[in-house]
Amino acid sequence: DLLPLAAALGAACGFGWLWVHLIAPLRRITGQALAVASGEAVRPIVFDRIDELGALMVAVNQSGLNMRALIDDVAEQVGGLTAASGEIAAGRRDLSARTEQSASSLQQTAAAMEQLTQTLQHNLQSARQVSELSQQAKAVATVGGQAMRSVVEQMTQISESSRRIADIVGLIDSIA
Repeated sequence: DLLPLAAALGAACGFGWLWVHLIAPLRRITGQALAVASGEAVRPIVFDRIDELGALMVAVNQSGLNMRALIDDVAEQVGGLTAASGEIAAGRRDLSARTEQSASSLQQTAAAMEQLTQTLQHNLQSARQVSELSQQAKAVATVGGQAMRSVVEQMTQISESSRRIADIVGLIDSIA
């Protein structure tokens, strides 16, 4: 009479242990990984384990932190591009104003020829600056592309880890 009850009690205790030590932590890790994968700003979950699950949670937390840093870096670079674009536009307006002034001065006097030469030299310098700013913008865009490739690689790793976790949970379910 007591043997079935003891077996049921043992099974319940075993399931409880599995739930507390394996299934619940895996659900927390999976939830965190999904939050990171969806781009949510997540706070790292403290996981006081030194086994594979603890290492996996550390990796998921680090991925979230890396993604946040990457997004912040891209936002900063976009801000730099915006500032550079503003400088280019201001330079273009400035260049346009000087060109009109130079044309008017050319018609008035021979001294205007010297002023026109100076304006053209300044315009050349502005064009060089525009070229340099364009090169900088290209470099920033390249860094952004590399950063996005890095994010895709990290998401692939997270997906693979999630698949492995699902396999482990499936194995545990089949054992239970």
